[in-house]
Formats: sequence, structure tokens, C-alpha cells
Amino acid sequence: MEEERRLAKLGGVCGIIAVILFMTPILITISGLVPQTTQEFLTAAGEPGKGPMFMAVYFSIAAVGVLGIVLMLGLYKALSSEGSTIAATLGTLFGILGFLALAEMIVVQGTVTVYMGGMFNQAANSGEQQRLLTLFRGLRFVDLGLDLVWDIFIALSLILLGYAMLRHRYFGKVLGSAGIVIGALLLFFNLWSAPVPPTPDLGPVAVLWVLAVSIQMLRTSKFLASNSHTR
Repeated sequence: MEEERRLAKLGGVCGIIAVILFMTPILITISGLVPQTTQEFLTAAGEPGKGPMFMAVYFSIAAVGVLGIVLMLGLYKALSSEGSTIAATLGTLFGILGFLALAEMIVVQGTVTVYMGGMFNQAANSGEQQRLLTLFRGLRFVDLGLDLVWDIFIALSLILLGYAMLRHRYFGKVLGSAGIVIGALLLFFNLWSAPVPPTPDLGPVAVLWVLAVSIQMLRTSKFLASNSHTR
């Protein structure tokens, strides 16, 4: 159906945009353009008038979660062009839950940072500032928990979606096998090192897989409408 083709195409576009938004803050951090210490970061976030700007940055990153949900729905339509499977259904569901957890994590992180930054700059003395720094570092452990939820759900999604791709004419064994392997390793390392973030970090590898799948969705979306008429 035409709806399937449009949703698959939209999902592919959203996937590519999500990858760009996801990688941008990582590249900015690596380049050294953001404050390097927690104190400098809180001071910058708490400056008068800077709160909306900081939140706008966090909202743009959280948009990855929204775009990712659209990606999952489009991918489900693409995979279902040859018949719905349990793996595709569960993989889509876990992916949506994962991207929802990601959006929640980023918005919570931004809200806490801006509020704590304002409190830090208004502190009466250095002793109070030090207590706020300690509190802020403790609150950041909540981020680690939400990040672990995101990693677990997205890893399960990669495994299941990869399995659903193995015999699909438009995705095939290469993308399918890669999704299974990357998802399995991501899940293993996260569970093994929890609650500490894992080393190595396979996040960038998973992002590249999402990019490859998104591009393939765009390439094959034009075939979905005609394929649905032949079923």
C-alpha cells in the first residue's frame, strides 16, 4: 500500500536525522567546545538567560527519541511487506521503549542541569557550592540507570530486528547478522559491567547499523507499494 511506502520512507529519513543529532553532541564534546569540569558546566548552565538555550540543546538531542520511534514504525512496515513476524513485532516494541527511555533520560538530564546550575550560581559561599556539586554528581547516577535501560531495550531490538531481516529480500543476511551480533555484544557488555558504563562502548557501531538500515529503507521504500499489491 502507498501508506506503507510513505511510512517506510519517512522512517528512513527520520533515522538518518536521528543519527546526525545523536553524533553531534559527541563530536562537540570531543572537540573541547563544552566546559570540561562539572563546576564550569554548572556555572554556564546557571547563567541568567542561559536556561532556555541549554534546554533547547537538550530538547534537540531528545528529539532523537521521537525520530527513533518513527524509524521503528517505518522499519516495521518495511519488514512486514513480506508478512508480519513475532521477531519484527517485538523488535519494534523494544525499540520504541528504548527510544522513549532515551528521550526521558535527556530531558531529565537537561532539567536537573539547568536547575542545579541556577542554585550553584546563587549559592552563598564555596561550601554550599561544594555540597551542590556533590549532590549534582550523585543525581547523575540516575542518568546511568536510564542509560542502561535505553541500552538494554535497544540491544534487544537490534537482535530481534536483525533476526527478522535475515530472510527479507530488501535487508538480507548481512544487515540481519550485523544487527544480531551488535545487539548481542551490546547487551552482554552492558549487563556484565552494570551499573558502570561498558568498555568498549559499542554505541557508535550500533549507530552506524541504524544509519545503514535507514539508508536501505529509503532505497527500498519505492518497491513496497508494488510488492504489497502482489501479496
